[in-house]
Amino acid sequence: MSPSHAIKMWEKVVIPIILYGSELCSEMTKQAICELEITQRYAARRIQGVDRRSSKATTVLLGLLRMSTRIERSKLTLLNKFLYETEEFIWKKVFDFRICQFMVGNTKQKGFVADIFPVLEKYQLEHATNNYLDRIEVVSKPVWKKLIDKTLRDAENKWWTKITSEGDLTRIGNIHQDVTLCDLWKICNQNRQYRHCINIIIRLAILKTDGDVMCKLCNKMCDDMTKHFMLNCIKLFKERDSLYENILNEIDINLFNDLWNSDEDILIETLLGSQTDLMRPDQISAAEWTSFMCIVSKGLSEMWTHVTNCFIEV
Repeated sequence: MSPSHAIKMWEKVVIPIILYGSELCSEMTKQAICELEITQRYAARRIQGVDRRSSKATTVLLGLLRMSTRIERSKLTLLNKFLYETEEFIWKKVFDFRICQFMVGNTKQKGFVADIFPVLEKYQLEHATNNYLDRIEVVSKPVWKKLIDKTLRDAENKWWTKITSEGDLTRIGNIHQDVTLCDLWKICNQNRQYRHCINIIIRLAILKTDGDVMCKLCNKMCDDMTKHFMLNCIKLFKERDSLYENILNEIDINLFNDLWNSDEDILIETLLGSQTDLMRPDQISAAEWTSFMCIVSKGLSEMWTHVTNCFIEV
């Protein structure tokens, strides 16, 4: 099963079970949320076939929202139901009473009302309750859903940009800039024979190096396993030359020249799927980029057969 299909099962079947009733859970501890995040990262690693050294980028590559964000989304969805319903329900009257208590200064109460106000403030959605209290028309469920989907997705993208601005996640942040399903996995839907090869690219993009390591192929030290594997290991020069020759036969000569003369980091990121520097949509079509990535993934996969477990941490 391709990751894009597996993630739909995760979203439609598993997540509703895991988070059932979470919108009414008051004051969830950081430990509880952390355990939920660990569960989701484990699932993301299994879906993509990467090892335990992989970073939190595994969930982002599948377009998965953080568990804390999912819980906040559930609370915002429930709030709209409370606000939109008529006064004929008892629970609606109880909600009105509790929200009025909170607004007049009883901020020590616990429960849904006490939890939802910090969430509204966090995402600058206070107008929802303000309009309700002022008897202004409450937005409908479809409009509210679109609003919170966009607001929470924008917040997740800002979070991803922030944590990838420096450190081990810089490379994957440059390759995959938004919390959406990675374009590389979308290739597998039409080109299933390349799934294993695409997996190699994903593993190289999120591979972390903790300190210096020694390559058992060339017996040289390096602090970036991906860079050493793709550009520097002298034992892989034949496979590397074959990869570049296949790329030259596939793309425009001027584009290949730009790729060949680019900065090393840009070269690596482009070969690992980046579409922000050389492979922008205005320079190359989606079909051409897909063909390019299929060739790259096949070439890197052939190189990868030589290097499994070839790095030793020092």
